[in-house]
Parts: sequence; structure tokens; C-alpha cells
Amino acid sequence: MDETADLSRREQASICVRYVTPDLEVFEDFLGLYELPDTKAATLHKVVCDVVTRCQLDMDKLRAQCYDGAANMSGAFSGLQALIKADQPKALFVHCAAHRMNLVVQDSFAEVSELRDGLHELGRMVEYLRDSPKRLAAFSAKDGATALRPLCPTRWTCRDACVRSVLNNYVTIMEFLIELASDRESRPEARSTASGFARSMSCFRFYFAASLALKLLDLVTPVTRAVQGPKLSLQQTLSMVGTLETTLEAQRDNFDRFWCQVTDAATEAGVEEPVLPRATRPPKRLDEGSTPHRHQTAKDLYRQVFYQGVDAVRTSLNERFKISTDAATLANAERCLVAPEDGEFINDTATFFDLNPARLRTHVETLQDYAHTRGIELSCLQDVRELLISDVSARTIMTEVVQLVKMLLTAPATSCSAERSFSLLRRIKTWLRTTMSQRRLNATAVCAAYPDEVESADVAQLARVFISQKPVRGQRFMV
Repeated sequence: MDETADLSRREQASICVRYVTPDLEVFEDFLGLYELPDTKAATLHKVVCDVVTRCQLDMDKLRAQCYDGAANMSGAFSGLQALIKADQPKALFVHCAAHRMNLVVQDSFAEVSELRDGLHELGRMVEYLRDSPKRLAAFSAKDGATALRPLCPTRWTCRDACVRSVLNNYVTIMEFLIELASDRESRPEARSTASGFARSMSCFRFYFAASLALKLLDLVTPVTRAVQGPKLSLQQTLSMVGTLETTLEAQRDNFDRFWCQVTDAATEAGVEEPVLPRATRPPKRLDEGSTPHRHQTAKDLYRQVFYQGVDAVRTSLNERFKISTDAATLANAERCLVAPEDGEFINDTATFFDLNPARLRTHVETLQDYAHTRGIELSCLQDVRELLISDVSARTIMTEVVQLVKMLLTAPATSCSAERSFSLLRRIKTWLRTTMSQRRLNATAVCAAYPDEVESADVAQLARVFISQKPVRGQRFMV
């Protein structure tokens, strides 16, 4: 579940339900958009209960809930997840992994002043060039110019495309900005802005910040894309995050190579050579104490910036992906399937999910033996699922394992299905259709989300049902 404001500034809550079939197929269905008078947890709780009742779903079978990290959603005492747990204690809360990865990038880049200031300046420059049709057309007409991507705040996986487009067009952009600054036909404020951006781009500090941001984004963005998959389990997500942490730690040994690449590229782009900033004297009130550290070379200065950027991402990953109690329950349950050596996990999992501990242990051992005889290594929940799908008889024999796999598969790693419905909302409720009723908006959004079902519908039958609902329609239309 997630919420956003539509074009008419009304809060719309998007609700999706994730379920698993007896054949272990995973589906995420969009149920609709619901207008909210406010975004308090109590209001959201009423909406969820209303949806569950209208769809004739059994709250006793609810095993997971996934939202972003807002206090009204994830609050441990009065948030929506806490209110849902009061109704169904086994509904484990999962903090959306895609939202957490986005927060990792925001936190880490805001922590390092060079990255923060450099990306802010880069985004303003791209916006300056793209927002004017005249400037954009003139830039696109230059030899070697390629498209500039915006630094979109909501499309989390597009940041690297923006930075890369600027670095690929660096020389062309600098020349174009210098031309704009000297164009006497342009407005003075436009010329002044272009001159300021040209000065920023000529500084090595700006070029280094853009290059470092792109390097970090190239490492983080693939994980951000991967965690948005609807069939990804929580343990797989945590495994990818762990791999990313290991990769980032190894980057600390690669600064010399990165420095050579950046300095060579900066020289080719006509950027000024890296220099140490002017040494400033500390205020007199701070004269006492040790002498502040001063870097001997520019390389030492930027080495510190490089380490700060890498460490900021690692620290943010550790903070944002701390294992909560609910996440530990899901992770241990998956671990008892793929690594059943520790009997404590099996007992705790069986107790929580209302399974028979002795039978579950026997079926898990049977699963391991069955996989071994077929030469299959079970490393994650997806491996167990694929093995059970391939053999119907195995699902018939290992019923406790199948039941546990079903409940684990219902736990989504992200709330991206609800997020994707916001794209439908923007296409349906435009400034020309801001007065449509909530009922029509919801029905239209559901139809747009499932075009295949709409195309396969019997139009003649729908027309007959529509005509038969009111006598006056029968007088106007022929059945």
C-alpha cells in the first residue's frame, strides 16, 4: 500500500494484494485507488479493513504487509502496520526495499558535501538547458551533442543516466554555456546563469564530484532495479545488499586507478588541474588545541572525499537494512528450508506459522535428500519453489514444506506494484479530467492496469447488462 496526491490535490491510496496459488505461482494484483480524507494511520486502517471485507478476503490468512518508511505506515506503536498486527499478529511487516535503497542514495550523497553540492549544481544546469526550448534546440544542433537526461527526484534508477549524459557531453556543454554567456541577444540573467555554470564545470571539484557520483550510482542502481522484482524474496534482497556492501568495501583499494581515470578525462575535457584550496586560519577562539590537519597534495584531499563517499554508502546500507524482528522471522524461516542444520529455526518457524514441528522437520529433511539425489543445490527460497513446481508428487508428499513456502512467498520485498499504479493515475486524471468521480477514477484505473482482460471482454454482453439495468435504456438502445 502507498499513497500520493492526484492532480486535484486529493490523497489517493493504492492497494495491491499479493497471493500464491496452489501451484506456487506468485501474483500481485492492483485492487484500486481510494480517496483519503487524511493520511492518518487510523484512516488507512479503515480503508484496508473495508477493502478486505469488500473483496471477501480472510484476514486470518494475511501473512505479510509492505509499506514505505513513513511514520503513519511503519510506526511500531500507532502506525498502520501496528494496527494491522492488532487484527492479525502473524502479518509480518516488510519495509519496502526499493524505498530503502532510495534513502541510502539520498543519505549518503547528502553526507558528503562535494557530492551534495556537485549533484545539486549538475541538476540545476541540466534543468537550465532543458527547460528552454530555444536553448535545448541550440544545444541539440551542436556537433556531437547527445540527449541530456533530467535528474528526476522520483525515478530512482534514472540518476546515473543524468550524470552519465553530462559527462559524455562535458566539452560540448562547456562550449555551449560559454557561447550563451557571451551572447548579447540573450537576457542578462540567462547570460549570468550560463556563466556561473561554465565556471562550475571548469573546476576540477565539480568534475570529480560528478565522476564519483556516477561510480557510486553504477554500483547501487543495479541493486535498486533488481529489488523491484515482484518475485524476489526478502532473503534474496538482503543477500544482494550484502554483496553490494562487500563490493563497496573493495572500492577503497581502487582509488589510485580511479584518480588516474578522472584526471586524464578531466584534462581531455579542458577542466582546470586539481589544486588545494587556500589554507584558512582558524578563528582566535579556536586557537587552542591541536593544529588542524592540512593535506599536502590535491590527491590526498580527493582521496579523503572518495573514502567519505564509499563509506557513507556502506554506513547508510547498514543503517537502512538492519534486520528487524519481522525480517528475522522471515529470514530464519527461509534458512530452515535451505540450511536445516540448526533445529531451533525449524521449531521457531513451525510455532510461528502454526505448523507441526516434527512433520516440518521430516519434510525439510526429505526436501534436502530429494534435492541431493537430483543434483540440485538449494540456496534460496526461489530454488525451493522451482524444485517443487517441477514435481507435483513432491508437493503432495512434503505438505508442510509447501505450506511454509506459500506463506514465505506472500511476503513482498517491495511495494513497487502500488507505486506503478501512480503512473496510471497521472495518465488518467489529467487537467482535462480533474472532476471525474472517485468511482469512475477507480474503475478506469483498474481497466488500465489489466488491458488484456478488457480486450477479452464480451462487449455485446456488457452492453446487454448495461441496457437491462434501467428501463429508459431499453427504450433508447436495441438489445
